Amino acid sequence: MGNELTCQFPTSCYAVGYSDECRRAEEMLVKRVPLKLEQKLTIVKLQMFQEHFNAADDEHKDAVTMTQFRRAVRRTIGDHVIDEDADMVFMKVDTYDSGIISWEVRL
Repeated sequence: MGNELTCQFPTSCYAVGYSDECRRAEEMLVKRVPLKLEQKLTIVKLQMFQEHFNAADDEHKDAVTMTQFRRAVRRTIGDHVIDEDADMVFMKVDTYDSGIISWEVRL
């Protein structure tokens, strides 16, 4: 067996201390497996996304526009995310079609 650490459940690693090995395994999985944007957002990524979401709210309105949302998604998942994918998620969350979403109310 040795000292090898394998991470079969990267989303549960956070509960026991998210290790570098788990993070690398998750990153490799995200790059290799073609998943929808929503499927790439694990628990840890959601926590990171919430931080990026709040940082994207540069007007301090407790809400973000589609452009700000795209920026938060790219900072969380990577620059390879295309606008159309981020926009689809934004539109799913923006149920009132207001052009802005709030973390507290919608997510």
